[in-house]
Amino acid sequence: MGASNCQTHLIQLFSARVKDEKKEEEKMLKLTYSEVGLELERLPGSVEALVSRRAVLTARLGQKLYMETTQASFLLPRDVPGLAELEIEICREQAQFCPDGLEPSVDLYPVDEVSYEVSLRGMWLANDVDAHEGTFVALVSDRVECLLYQLWAMSQAQVSFLR
Repeated sequence: MGASNCQTHLIQLFSARVKDEKKEEEKMLKLTYSEVGLELERLPGSVEALVSRRAVLTARLGQKLYMETTQASFLLPRDVPGLAELEIEICREQAQFCPDGLEPSVDLYPVDEVSYEVSLRGMWLANDVDAHEGTFVALVSDRVECLLYQLWAMSQAQVSFLR
């Protein structure tokens, strides 16, 4: 089997494992940063399982993997419908899951007259420490995850319409 056939086979095996693990109850947000921009996805499974699969895949492909617990953020327009509901759900999540001053997994900050910054805490996965492209995964409540995804998708539709 040639090198590219071997890599293709490993990627297919990796994808099959991901499909098998979709039965897990945990869900996460996945942010992919690339040259083209930001892509946000809702994924089933745990952050730990995704990191583990990614580490095995990169090791088998002979590639490097850099991992760091950190923050990632993206902007939402202030006028996107549902932003007030997101604020309420984030406050509810913080009150429920962040006792004793623990840092919340998600925060919302006003930036200026036109936008809010969504800040997430999670795991950054990239090819090296200085990479500007990579994947960020975060675990938040189902309700906050759903709202974040919906609001992000609506904001992308607004941007696409304006172009």
